[in-house]
Amino acid sequence: MQQEITKNQTIEKYLNKTEFNGIKIGSLIAQSFALNFINKGLHQNLIVNLLVLLKYIITLWNNKKTEQYHADFLFTKLDNRFHFNELMDPLISHYRNNSIVLYDNNSFDHNKFNIHDINDKTILFTQTISNTKKDSLKILRVIFSVSYLLLRNKKKLKLTYHEVLYYINNLLIQLRRTSFWNHYFTIAEYKPLCVVTEFDRFLTATPLILAARKHNIQTITLIHGVLEDYSFTPFLADYIFCWGEGQKSQLISKGVDPKRIFITGNPMFKDHRSNKYSEKSTKNLCLCLAISPGFDNSSLIEPFASALNSVENVHGILKLHPSLKKEDFKWIEALSSKIEILTSKDILNSDMFQKIDLLIIHDSGIANEALDAGVPVTVLMSNSSQQLNNFQIELIKLAGCRLVTNEQDLANNFIELASNPIQFRLNAEKMGEKYLKMLYDTTGKDSVKAMISQIDKISEQRY
Repeated sequence: MQQEITKNQTIEKYLNKTEFNGIKIGSLIAQSFALNFINKGLHQNLIVNLLVLLKYIITLWNNKKTEQYHADFLFTKLDNRFHFNELMDPLISHYRNNSIVLYDNNSFDHNKFNIHDINDKTILFTQTISNTKKDSLKILRVIFSVSYLLLRNKKKLKLTYHEVLYYINNLLIQLRRTSFWNHYFTIAEYKPLCVVTEFDRFLTATPLILAARKHNIQTITLIHGVLEDYSFTPFLADYIFCWGEGQKSQLISKGVDPKRIFITGNPMFKDHRSNKYSEKSTKNLCLCLAISPGFDNSSLIEPFASALNSVENVHGILKLHPSLKKEDFKWIEALSSKIEILTSKDILNSDMFQKIDLLIIHDSGIANEALDAGVPVTVLMSNSSQQLNNFQIELIKLAGCRLVTNEQDLANNFIELASNPIQFRLNAEKMGEKYLKMLYDTTGKDSVKAMISQIDKISEQRY
């Protein structure tokens, strides 16, 4: 994974030498660099990528107009996940009468979600895949120029032909979105004072942030998870709202200017711990393994399944990251009949924490949520010689989480939990409280108030 991250970082810097309407284009395909969510089965098909490119080129001249709104703030509502909703919903509610919302209608269940519940002034994300006719030829020129550069330097950048096409297809769509926002802000009689997004390196948010910065509109990005080089930095927005001093130090160590960083706490956490754990049945414990993309998850799932099989009166949950699909993990049925596979659509994390007695992770921010809910956390490394990252080190040293490196250690961890689950959890809560106090300056409503205060101050800089 690190090799792919490094390659995408190199390509981003390389393409940032080229501009479109005064906007550097490398960061427009930042999601490949950011979260490495490339679907290997699709992007390696040369014919499919060529057909997609042809389709995109044809639609360059199919453009639609979008209504202009007068508002001081523009917020994004781009992903229906707990992390994103808990960050954005309170802000959208507070500024409802004076804001526009960029809403990705593809991410929400239309039967359960009314668009007017967000805001009367709404721009659908699907509307942004549009460019002005004036920009159509510009986009083609950039595409042909970048295609030539990537193909000419294919060996140097360690790219295959299908990877070049994959980048070009993503770039073409992103250029259209950038054209949309550049035009939107150019013709607007009154530009927003401030743009706020959940994640500025999200493929859906990047064109908006870059175009807003070009038009001298203040931009803010929030943090929805664990800080890693491949997911958050370098930031594209003017300002970053982080959780506490720990994250601020991390950001500064990554080269972020301290003047761009504001500590506003974490509104996701509301101290929702249950005090009824002593009443919970301890006869059949539930153990959860949470996995993320970009890692060989079979090296985690196999010891988890074996450890479950070796211990009586326990069953397991495999909690998938929202980007992972259930059908890709059917093979687990052959390993153990004790494992239930769940996604974010099946169960909310807060509900899951009421069911489970232990969370096992390799490198996932869900560990922080679990500790906040009073659920013990174990860090599972598939190789005892593997180097721990900063997040894993903090979980182990500061939060007192267990570190296991093999199937037998994991089974022993389960047995220890089963021998006295109530005391096991109480010990974890005690250590977790110290860690969370260090991690978050404020939580819940206090954090929302801190964010609103800073947004107001930043937006006033335009006057």
